[in-house]
Amino acid sequence: MNALSKISNEQIREIADSIDGAGYVCHINGETGEHIFLADDELLDNCGISLGDKGKLALEDGTQDWQKEALAQEKANRAKIKSWGKKRTITIEKLTSHETFETMRCFVEKVIPEGRLKEDLEEALLRNKPFRNFNAIIDNSDYREAWYNFKRNAQEDYVRRQIGRYESSNS
Repeated sequence: MNALSKISNEQIREIADSIDGAGYVCHINGETGEHIFLADDELLDNCGISLGDKGKLALEDGTQDWQKEALAQEKANRAKIKSWGKKRTITIEKLTSHETFETMRCFVEKVIPEGRLKEDLEEALLRNKPFRNFNAIIDNSDYREAWYNFKRNAQEDYVRRQIGRYESSNS
């Protein structure tokens, strides 16, 4: 039985949602399908947790109880992932900006019909700050929901591909 068959569609969706801007990196045990989310560096920093010298997590001054709990959970999660071993661990990070850009370009090409909106979106992708421009246009259009569904499906496919790469490299 392969790792992908041990992970439900709901779990794929949870992973895709959590790595998309939520500040998490997903680690999956390739043998059991168990997955754990670790905070990325930006989220850790926002929580007052720093990754100090030698990769050890530490709290910054003036910490709250919730920060201590978050640190303890993060350390426990990291220890569990380490116990799996690198060979059994699938790491899934958020899409790169290039991959996200390609998703937007593909959406415009495949979903938006010819007309003013398509022209505006194509132009937005060519200008400076294409993500901001694209979102400003799409959020005020009748295709907003279609975009979010398309993006979610693309992210779920990305998660499946990452798992598939792990499986092909371990066969």
